[in-house]
Amino acid sequence: MARPGRPAAQRPRRQRPATAPGSVPHRAGGLGEAAGTRLGFEQDGQAKDIQFVDAVTPPVLGLAEDTEPAVAVEIGRLRVLGERYGNRLDRAVKKAWAGYTTAPKIRDCTWAVDAAARYWPAAEAEFWKRLDERDFDGAAVAFRVLAEQAYDTVTYGALGTMRGAKACTTARIELYGGPVKRPARTGGTGAAGGRTTSTEDA
Repeated sequence: MARPGRPAAQRPRRQRPATAPGSVPHRAGGLGEAAGTRLGFEQDGQAKDIQFVDAVTPPVLGLAEDTEPAVAVEIGRLRVLGERYGNRLDRAVKKAWAGYTTAPKIRDCTWAVDAAARYWPAAEAEFWKRLDERDFDGAAVAFRVLAEQAYDTVTYGALGTMRGAKACTTARIELYGGPVKRPARTGGTGAAGGRTTSTEDA
């Protein structure tokens, strides 16, 4: 994740680019030169061409990995958690959109673009704040809350209809890993299987 407020060599861009989900690790040549690369692309649907942009952060993560091995592990954990909830948010809003609009299949939609634009900058800020303060406890909850806030904001307008409320409520469980089936019962009465609330991890 690129750090806000720090200089980054960036190519000229046209209009407003949207940050690609997550960040791509970039190593110019060894652990000490590790940096983060931000990728983006133009979102204007009226444009005849698409312009891709990128920016590279200073190699601060490599320094942390060299001097504080334990912190390096937490850096990786923060990245995994941030991307996990970003991906879950993406699935959730797409599923809600499909249910609300009766789209033939779950695919990219305006809700997904809006949710990503809200989540990733906030997740990036959360990542760097925790790294600066060396505060790694409760990171999963923090990223989950950011995903919940983005989801609730993006889907709010659809809750006024019965169809929208049902679609958004049903899809929201994707934020927590999605529903899973319970193991089938081997004997006794009752249903052969069911669903837990989610596959949420702490």
